[in-house]
Amino acid sequence: MEELKNSDYKIDDHFSRIYGRQVVDATGARVGKLKDFLFDKTQKRIRYLVLGLEISGKEDKDVLIPIGRAELNQQEQIIVIQEEVSFEELKTLPTYKNVKSLAIEDEKETLLIFSSKQKEEISYTPGNFYNQEGFNETTFFGSDEE
Repeated sequence: MEELKNSDYKIDDHFSRIYGRQVVDATGARVGKLKDFLFDKTQKRIRYLVLGLEISGKEDKDVLIPIGRAELNQQEQIIVIQEEVSFEELKTLPTYKNVKSLAIEDEKETLLIFSSKQKEEISYTPGNFYNQEGFNETTFFGSDEE
């Protein structure tokens, strides 16, 4: 896993134009702004959005949003978290510091907040963890590519 912004990986303009965009919840309430993406170098896939979560009117902590749980709305130039996840639930997401400190337990906890599954149902094996619907990139760009 690598932070896209600080990598040597070439990104297309689609990604570079959306850094700093507002992120809103399913009700349209602003929750923060997009700071970066985490991507899987071996699979060449985006896995997470790094969201600067605004708790008290400023960015209080960074959290991860699985790429398949958000959608880019080009018309309004915002990113919408698709799930009915409350702001209170977003505040309970593990704090993201950097890739080196990202633990699989943090990833599982993040998925739980965006899922109806129980913790025991979220298994981790390197071959299947990112095959879950929460990591489907086409959900994020879906409305743009019609």
